Amino acid sequence: MKKEKLRRLIAIVLIVIFTFSVVPKTFQNDTFYVIELGRRISENGIDWQDHYSIHPNLEYKYPHWVFDIINYFIYNAFGFGGIYVGTCVLASIFMLLVFWNMRRKEINFNLAFFSTLIVAYLMKGTFYARGQIVSYSIFLLEYMILENFVERPTFFKSLALFALSVIMANIHGTAWMMMLVLVLPFIGEQVVYWYSLKGINERQLRKLKKKLKKAKEENASQEEIAKIEAKLADFEEFKMKYAEAESQKEHKILIKEKKNIKYIWVACLVLILGALLTPFGLTPIIYVLKTSVGNSMSYINEHLPIIPASSMEFLTYSIVMVALLGFTKSKLKLYDAFLILGLYLMTLSGRRYEFLLIGLTAGIVTKMIDDFMKENIQTENEKVSKTFFIIICIVGAVASIYFFVDKRKDSYISEKTYPVQATRFIKENLDYQNIRMYNGYNYGSYLLMEGIPVFIDSRCDLYTPEFNKGVTVFDDYMKGQAGKITIAGLMDQYELEYALVAAGSYEDNYMEEDLRFTQIYQDENFAIYEYMGNGERVAK
Repeated sequence: MKKEKLRRLIAIVLIVIFTFSVVPKTFQNDTFYVIELGRRISENGIDWQDHYSIHPNLEYKYPHWVFDIINYFIYNAFGFGGIYVGTCVLASIFMLLVFWNMRRKEINFNLAFFSTLIVAYLMKGTFYARGQIVSYSIFLLEYMILENFVERPTFFKSLALFALSVIMANIHGTAWMMMLVLVLPFIGEQVVYWYSLKGINERQLRKLKKKLKKAKEENASQEEIAKIEAKLADFEEFKMKYAEAESQKEHKILIKEKKNIKYIWVACLVLILGALLTPFGLTPIIYVLKTSVGNSMSYINEHLPIIPASSMEFLTYSIVMVALLGFTKSKLKLYDAFLILGLYLMTLSGRRYEFLLIGLTAGIVTKMIDDFMKENIQTENEKVSKTFFIIICIVGAVASIYFFVDKRKDSYISEKTYPVQATRFIKENLDYQNIRMYNGYNYGSYLLMEGIPVFIDSRCDLYTPEFNKGVTVFDDYMKGQAGKITIAGLMDQYELEYALVAAGSYEDNYMEEDLRFTQIYQDENFAIYEYMGNGERVAK
């Protein structure tokens, strides 16, 4: 028993260390506006207005306001190092949930341990200080609760779902709708069961049993009772023959009636009620609908369809699933199959779901591998098990050291990606608080955090007509990137005086050749131009 506890403790510690090692040290652009929004909310409250762009009167819902505040307090107390450690902790919590989920499925300990480390490595690209770092844990907990809820619904489980919904709506409200999506696999399973031969037969049996009981209570004639009993016998015989026939078949997908499935609608209601406990009303529920009718999803990288061959993570997942479904006898519960299929199709339509697919279905896939191993490989040998555990620990420890060493020189802010030096120049030489300046989408959030008004930043929905009527900043920016609008035309349209652009970019080359632009700053990664305007485009 002591050895088992020690083994469990070693696995948990190594999972945490390994997760810390793969979390990127360099921040992603959303982190900067998260910190700044948290500062403003904590000091001034929520007023539903944007205060960071050059465009007046933009309404902003602050959909992840709790997450913003928490990150600001961490940053205020411990700086960027605190944000990094906090991200590592949240990533580790998720990975420990993945491990726990595998163990509750009674998966072999060593396989669950090894699989968790693999999943942590595959998901390293999503471990940033963004709302996703919390929402993945919430989604996994929700699915685990729903699995039990449809079997044995209780008030406590309803309360847990409600609490998760409230947390999700305020931590990462823009992704709340996924909580309802995760209910669909269970509904789908029961719809399939309802129209199956077994389901139809079961319903007829229940009806006949009730009818027979009622006939006996009402003292019906023996002839009438005999007819009902004869029909009942026919359906019972069909049930036995069907069960016998099914037992001789090798089904990959397992389907089971859940008598309490009607309570799944209670779960849906509880989740919706939880989403309403936010300061911004129906935003968590209608956000996806608004973004789906806009153009932002056609441009933002994480919204674009995934190219399987370009993603090692997605390709690995696909190969493993094909192997398990095509070449093993491993079985899959129907609602799990629906979850995998749904997330797989969502990933093909938008790469942002790739890590959700890997993280939420890791336990399901590992369970299939475990079933295959138990059928074909001797896994219960204590000596072999101990050796395998030691190998996993050594590989995990060595890999952790390698990843820690590999990122030791990384900085929290990459000067190749974000205009650190250029920002310093702007604050020292220009009226930066009132500046009207063109900037790129990917580094607008950094400028925002530095107190410089932005033309655009990664809160893309803020700049679309779906969220602010008549505002087409995002579309205009993308047209400028595509050459459908000249940069000078964009500068004139929005009355911009300066432009901060990446060195060697399309904008940089354009401005070098246009006499209306005068370069006033340049470093290895960024350049700043002053725009004179009102002139004709002439080649230098």
